[in-house]
Amino acid sequence: MHMMFLMTTSDEEFGQAVASYRAAQHMSQKDLASALTDAGMKVDAPAVSRIEKGQRAVRLAEAMKIANVLGRNLGDLIGTRMTTRERVAAAFSNVEWRGKQLAESVARFSEEVMNTGALLEEDEDLLESLNDAEIGRPRDAADFSRWYAEVLRQRIWSIRRERVGQGNYAVYPVAADKAGLLEAIAAIADTALLSSGEYEALEDSGVMVMGVLDTVADEVKNRIVF
Repeated sequence: MHMMFLMTTSDEEFGQAVASYRAAQHMSQKDLASALTDAGMKVDAPAVSRIEKGQRAVRLAEAMKIANVLGRNLGDLIGTRMTTRERVAAAFSNVEWRGKQLAESVARFSEEVMNTGALLEEDEDLLESLNDAEIGRPRDAADFSRWYAEVLRQRIWSIRRERVGQGNYAVYPVAADKAGLLEAIAAIADTALLSSGEYEALEDSGVMVMGVLDTVADEVKNRIVF
């Protein structure tokens, strides 16, 4: 039985087109893999990565499914190439979109950390329940966030293995890249953290503060006493 493979464009060019249109759709590789699997093409995020790098040949039927999931015509993927400028614009749009998602997640994470701290502040005997065999327990309620950071550092390889297994990770090719990536992540996180004074200043300036950040600020300001 013959299997028909794409011959009208190189694997690398096809992969570049897939990556560009995926970014324009604000989809991660994991999102695309899930959508393709739902459409009958069983792949995972690493397989999508290989397709985008031109390291996995794609059959015609698969190419049609990829095009359909991305909302494109097959010709968009195999007939024409996006210019470098178009690819950069699509990629940067995806960076900003993911940044907004990260900021919302940071706000929710911060809210949970503060709520846990509030519970511990009410009864510091509860600190004993958080005792870790390696690093001990938080010194007090205010120390909870620092303590949790230490717990994460202690478990980092276990967490990394879990993320790799789920296809939820990013690989940076050069060690020096990590500092810049962490700086960008910290900048995104900082946009989601407002002191009560900053929040009030925004309100006083007439800015309509809505959404997750507003909810978090209100809950912090009017925190329920447990």
